[in-house]
Amino acid sequence: MVGGIIKPKRGKIKILGKEPYNEPEVLKSVGMVVDGMGLYKELSLKENIMYFAKEKGLTYKHTKKEIEKYEKFWDIDFDRKYKKSSHGMRKIAKLTFSLISEPEVLIWDEPELALDQKRIDILLEILKNYKEKGKTCIIAGTNPEIYKNLVDVIIEKEVIL
Repeated sequence: MVGGIIKPKRGKIKILGKEPYNEPEVLKSVGMVVDGMGLYKELSLKENIMYFAKEKGLTYKHTKKEIEKYEKFWDIDFDRKYKKSSHGMRKIAKLTFSLISEPEVLIWDEPELALDQKRIDILLEILKNYKEKGKTCIIAGTNPEIYKNLVDVIIEKEVIL
């Protein structure tokens, strides 16, 4: 629903004052990484980021510059094919894609999953910078302890399957 794919049966969901289902342009101001978000297996991580950035309306020049910045930041090579990349590298590519448009809102589902401690520290640094800029980060996860020094509000919900 937050991604604008499903319309709520009751009530409204708004991001930056707009309903994503009815006003999908608001999603250009959102960086989202959710479970099941796949990339093209035959493309490199970089090619995937470039492709989806173009679909989001970002220029080649801006995207290339941002990819180079994040390759250094994460200390990762995005030229590796998606299908030959580890789960952690795939996650980092998705996180990078969500960041390159410098969105006002980040919505991430367990961003730390499959990352080593070095990359988790980088992730926390990114979130700290976002918070300092007054931007909104919504993180769903099962390990809120990681984010305890950054969050303003924790909502705990018991899930029964």
